[in-house]
This record gives sequence, structure tokens and C-alpha cells, in this order.
Amino acid sequence: MKIFQFLTKAHNNNTLCLCNKYLTHWISFIDSSSVQSMKTLTALFITSLFIPSAFSQTTLSGKASSVSWGGHWWTMRNGELALGWDDLKSRKNYSVAQANQFDACISAATAACKKLIQSHIKNNGVALSPMMKFDLWVKKQVDAVYAEGSAVSMYSRATNNELKIHYITGPEHRHYEASGFAGKCTGWSLSNMDYSEPTTTKTIDGITFTPADIKGILAAIYNGAQFFVPNEMVLGNAFRNYAPDNTPEIKADPLPHDLIVAFEKHIKTDKKIIVADMDPTEGVWNHPVYGYSVKLDAPKAGKVLGTMIINYANDEVNTDEVFTTNTARPDLLSRTISFELTVPKSWDKKINSVKSSKWIGESVNKHPDSLIFGLETGWRKSIYEYKNTDMKLEVNYQLIKKVNLGSGFKIIVDDLLTKYYK
Repeated sequence: MKIFQFLTKAHNNNTLCLCNKYLTHWISFIDSSSVQSMKTLTALFITSLFIPSAFSQTTLSGKASSVSWGGHWWTMRNGELALGWDDLKSRKNYSVAQANQFDACISAATAACKKLIQSHIKNNGVALSPMMKFDLWVKKQVDAVYAEGSAVSMYSRATNNELKIHYITGPEHRHYEASGFAGKCTGWSLSNMDYSEPTTTKTIDGITFTPADIKGILAAIYNGAQFFVPNEMVLGNAFRNYAPDNTPEIKADPLPHDLIVAFEKHIKTDKKIIVADMDPTEGVWNHPVYGYSVKLDAPKAGKVLGTMIINYANDEVNTDEVFTTNTARPDLLSRTISFELTVPKSWDKKINSVKSSKWIGESVNKHPDSLIFGLETGWRKSIYEYKNTDMKLEVNYQLIKKVNLGSGFKIIVDDLLTKYYK
């Protein structure tokens, strides 16, 4: 197994976006040779894996078999996954004290707690946060098989755990310095690879889940996927403007011709959505990319000027918005970047023949910094091998908890997703 480490991304102070790739110390339990191999990954290694791509003066383009969908970045500053938000309808925003009370009442047998839980069950949990809904749904599944309160250890405490690991309240939190931008954009982006956008509200086993609930649950699950990216499925390094992630090696970005090869292979040929950090400077801004187009000018004195348009989905959107049912698709963005290729005198218009390339103009600070093309096979099972390591500080293991409902221990959130998507 190969584990890839991304790091946090910052945005401007007014439009802060998530990326919980801010991890630097959790991988202390991995042997140093593995860490070194990740840091020495080069674009040349990736390029060597791809078939040669020929291109002419016409446009090169490609699209994945599906289009990315926009999603909220689930801030650690506001803790929406655990505390909810006011949607001006039925959902409400809870205080930490109220969320803790709810968590305690999941397993408590007092009259007050039973009254609280029953009030939420009566209303199908519509007012609850995504994690609170999940905890209540799991309780109902367990209580339907075992006598109520007799299998408390099987209840999930995803709400409590989310507050514990990813709710930033003060300087004592390990990610306090990143509180303006820390969140789960990476999880949202990676979930685009495997799941279509949740678009409908469904009442599942008596608990109502909105599209936002499912998006939040997916983002939290796939937040752990970032640690299970094979080396051959990575191009570039996620740069942060502070140690130890500001070395010249990490600062080095994918070159234009390497990016073209990767897009031709993974988007055009394999028809896959990929994830790209769209900020080569101090931030890590991952987005799901679904398409691209490239235009090249005729060679002049061994140089070829080109432009590339990258199509991707936005994470600075309203939490409750649904996009794929809207033909206008306000969640989709594009970015045009410029580059220069250095080619031989008699260039055969093949990517292998490009001698070098560079970003030019404003694109020096606007091109993708690092890319993820796929995840390790079986990562949803492998992740449990690290449950008792520092990874538990970043992965909400209560959300992906295994529960025995009579047919052996299974990841119960998968049952929820299966019922939602069927």
C-alpha cells in the first residue's frame, strides 16, 4: 500500500475553502522510506507510464464519462457536519452543548433523553446535522435488531467524534493556525470519482436525509481516502508556504506537457474525473476536474505557444444547493492557462518530442499544483489497519464504523448509501 500526503490550502480571507491536506505529522507511523518515496515522486515517472500523445494545431480535448458536481467544503471553523446550519426551513444550527447532549442521549435511558430522542424520531430527524442524523439512524438500526439499550457499543458517535477531531474552537486545536481555511474539499472532490451528486431528499428507515446530508457524509468518508493514493496515481506535489512543505522539490510543479499527457490519459482515454489542486502557491485547493481543451500555435523558432482550458466544479457554493438537475449548472467553472513548449526544429507534434515546457504570464500562479488520478483498490478496508494510529485524528472512524446487525460486522454507512442511491 502506498499512502499519499496532501496538505492544506488557503484562500483569501473572504472566500475561504477547505482542503484538509494540512497534515504533516500523522504519517510518523509510516516507515521513513515510504515517506521519502512520496516526496521524490517526479513528473517524469508519471509521464513514462503513458502512451505517446500526438497533437497538431487543432484543439486537443477530452471529457470524463460524467461531469463533476459542486459541493460545500464543510469548514472546521463552523463545524456544520456536527452542528448543522440554519436552512431557513426545518434544519437548525446547534450549539456544542446541544450536540453533546444529543450524543449523550443516544445511549442514555433517562426520561429526558428518551423524550429528546423520540422528538427527533417523530420528526424524522429533519432538524439535525448530517452526523446527528447518521447517529440517530444507526441507533434505530441497532435497536431494531437488539433490545433497546442492550447493544450500546454498536451505536455510532460520529457527531461527538467530528467535534473532537475537526471542530476548531481555539489555539489548543492542532489546526488552529489553519482555521480560516481548513475543511473537507479534498473529501468532496474525491467522492466525485465514485458517486453521482445526491439530488433528492429521502426518508430512510424513518430518518430524512437531504442531498446536503449525503454530500457531507461522502466528504467525511473520502476525507480518509487522501491517504490511500498510489504513487503512480499522483502528479506533482501539494505546496504550502511553510516548513516542511516549502522545499524546492515540493515547490516544483507539473510542467505543461506533463499535464497534457495526464489529461489525455486519464480524462480523455480512461474517461475519469480527476482531482486537481488548482493553486500552485501557498494554498491547496482541490477540485474535481472533468474536462479540458488545448490549443497550440504553429512552431516558431523552436517554440510553441499554447492555451489550456480546464473544466471543474466549484466548492464555494450554498450548502443545500443541487446542481445536476439544473441545466444552467452554476457550479461549473473553467480556467484558461497559457504555456510555452520548446520543441525540436523538425517537430513531429508528439508529446515525447517536447524538450521542455513552462507556464507563462499569469498562469505561473494559476496552473494546477498537484493531481490525483485514482485511489488504492480496497482503501475502504485498508483504512481500518490504521485505526489505532495518528490517522484517527483525521478520519472519523465512528462514521465508518462496522456494526453487526445479524449477518456479521459490516460498514453500516455503506448500507445507508446503498439505500439512498437505489
